[in-house]
Amino acid sequence: MGVDIMTAKERMKHLLLNEPIDRVPFVPFFVGYSAIDNGISLHDFYTKPALAFKAGEETMRKYPWANIRPVYDWAEHGAWEFGEKIGWPGSDETMAPYTIEPLISKPQQVDELLEPNPAETEWYRLRSYFNEICVQKGYSAHLPSGSIFVQLGSILGITNLMKWMKKYPDVLHRLVEKVLRFSMRMAELALEKYGAKKCSVMTDLTLESNSLISSGTFEQFCLPYIMRLHKLYYESGVSATMIHLCGDHKDNMRYWKGVKLPERTIFSIGDVMDLEETSSFLGKKYILAGNISTTVLQLGTPEDVKEEVKRCLRQTKQRSGGFILMPACEYPPLAPPESLEAIREALMQYGFY
Repeated sequence: MGVDIMTAKERMKHLLLNEPIDRVPFVPFFVGYSAIDNGISLHDFYTKPALAFKAGEETMRKYPWANIRPVYDWAEHGAWEFGEKIGWPGSDETMAPYTIEPLISKPQQVDELLEPNPAETEWYRLRSYFNEICVQKGYSAHLPSGSIFVQLGSILGITNLMKWMKKYPDVLHRLVEKVLRFSMRMAELALEKYGAKKCSVMTDLTLESNSLISSGTFEQFCLPYIMRLHKLYYESGVSATMIHLCGDHKDNMRYWKGVKLPERTIFSIGDVMDLEETSSFLGKKYILAGNISTTVLQLGTPEDVKEEVKRCLRQTKQRSGGFILMPACEYPPLAPPESLEAIREALMQYGFY
């Protein structure tokens, strides 16, 4: 078993600077897990940003071998910001906030949809509260994700979103413009308040997966808006950037060459994508992260988890652009403690350079 030479913070700093490190870092992608691990209900975690921050710090102290920072976010944004109600998690069936029902069902409603002032929305109040604590404690403030498609799915419902790309493409583009303007205004508020050097962004792309849409659809309805938002971040000087490709994005990868991203951007991939293939595409410029199966973390034995970690390390531990061990998606909030201990044991045995 290896012994850490660097702290978690030092290890990540050296990796981002493309300097030698003692071992592969592990970023657990904790969100809801931090709540449950600290005996906090998911409802309280998501409705009380200060409590979420405290849970994140407690989790950091429990697992100093992992690269953890307090996180406060969830995947399903869009409808709430534009005036619909939101559902808060209250059982194992709803592990994160969710859209109760779509906001729009008819094309004519798009032009009638009022564009909210981000500063007057409840989501901005919650995020700003959390960001303020983060910056005061020496962490970065989070910027809005570059995924517009997820917000469209919340506003329209996923079924209508898929239909409208064929039936009402012009109407859909008009809706996208409204959503993009909202995201850019919200980003600008944070950039003006904190400055780019104190901001970070994680773009979580789920509905853009090729399991749902073709690469041509991605190019038409997603890529232009991702490019515009990330151009704002790039030109503002934001350097701390992560792209999380949730699901199968193999056919979309070639389009990322046209997106303005800083060097050492982290690309995190799901377990349906191949680490070696993605590594080859990214080259030395970007850092690769992945891709322990969340199913194995939730349902597998400790030995299964160790084999998953060994697979990841065997494939990409030595890649020249750098590698971060990470789950395929958010760490399952109800995963047993034995899975996390199995990751630690395998990492300490096989993750050192």
